[in-house]
Amino acid sequence: MPVRNKPSLFTVLVAMGVGIGAYASVSQGVPGPNSPYSLAIVIPGMMIWSLFEGSTWELIGFVLSFCAPIALLTFVWLRPLRHDDVIVPLRSWFVLFALLVFVPLYFATSWQTGVLHQGLGGTLALAAEATTFLLAICILGHRAHRRPSFLLSLAFQGVLFLFIALCAFPWLGEGI
Repeated sequence: MPVRNKPSLFTVLVAMGVGIGAYASVSQGVPGPNSPYSLAIVIPGMMIWSLFEGSTWELIGFVLSFCAPIALLTFVWLRPLRHDDVIVPLRSWFVLFALLVFVPLYFATSWQTGVLHQGLGGTLALAAEATTFLLAICILGHRAHRRPSFLLSLAFQGVLFLFIALCAFPWLGEGI
């Protein structure tokens, strides 16, 4: 099955992967290096979760609260790819630039709290994870810009959203 014949299928799969990344971010129940509780997932998720808490739909509410919003946003964001536009949109570059500015700033301002609550090793692991993701996203973005293709554009934007869902702004404070 050639990739170009099934762009909708691949964008759905990437969006589902981002949703799974969002689940992995909060799956262990407590913030830490293996479950960083990305604030981009936790804050909107808690707002939506309050609608389901204590009901018989609690598990479905958890998935809808924490996983579905970022997966849906990713799917909508990738719309140009489903219509054969392989050029990375300007908005994706803006998001990358914002992450390159605000993630290091977030770590700089939250470092002491992170060391206090997560330990030096845990905070260093989260910073290394974020740095690795940002480096990989920049490399993918550079390649997607130099040689526009469906797969490179999808990989760049998919990893960008996976980073946001998984560990862009990890919870460095007290337990939730």
